[in-house]
Amino acid sequence: MKNDNFAVVAVIPARLGSTRLADKPLLDLAGKPLIVRTCLAVKDSKYLSAIFVATDNTKISNICDEHNISSVMTSTNAKSGTDRVYEAISKLGIKPEYILNVQGDEPLINHIDIDDLIESFAQSDADVGTMICEIKSIEDLINPNIVKVIINSKNEAIYFSRSPIPFVRDSKPEELLQKHKFYKHVGIYLYKYSTLEYFVKTEQSKLELAENLEQLRLIENGKKIFCHETFSEIQGVDTAEDLEKVRKIFENHSKRDPHKSLISHF
Repeated sequence: MKNDNFAVVAVIPARLGSTRLADKPLLDLAGKPLIVRTCLAVKDSKYLSAIFVATDNTKISNICDEHNISSVMTSTNAKSGTDRVYEAISKLGIKPEYILNVQGDEPLINHIDIDDLIESFAQSDADVGTMICEIKSIEDLINPNIVKVIINSKNEAIYFSRSPIPFVRDSKPEELLQKHKFYKHVGIYLYKYSTLEYFVKTEQSKLELAENLEQLRLIENGKKIFCHETFSEIQGVDTAEDLEKVRKIFENHSKRDPHKSLISHF
């Protein structure tokens, strides 16, 4: 255990069956598979006691073995990444205080943001913690693959959507970012064990099914999701275009300082 103040285990769900980008976890990113890059981005958090990849495919588990990353085989019919995380935790036979769920396509997550999220969440009375960052382009705002979120005065999520929210009345599209600060959701969750267990034992909600966003199951059932704002520019990988963006980030960083850790992303 790196730090005795928190008991945090990270589980990174990864599957090959992405509909938007085939074999996504195995695709090359600066000389290493995407799933490995995500694990490397997470591992330096001072609060993590262990990191596991939860997968349903032996190709991914074999890649993990090659890079000395622990993995857990899970079923192929998990309804969501969070269900896969809970299955992995159950198979491991552990009940940590907190479970960090980092989507396997978030290679630009860094340990500083993770540590800040853990510390902020521990001071809140929320059930789940997550991360958000400001949207800075109209293209991101209207992109349905980028999930938007609105928050209240306590930094708790009110709603998540694939549509731009809130609706800014009497505004042209090019004026939106000047009239309101919009946030996108970053694919990371910090669960209390009890909340994770509640999630998997609760039926999928109507809003979750409508938007295809699992976090709405908790919102619809009255759970609080604390949102920690990061000022890092974080780009997830959902499409081939996203992958090229992230590859350029790694390439540009390497040209600037190939020996420095990738913490400042742009």
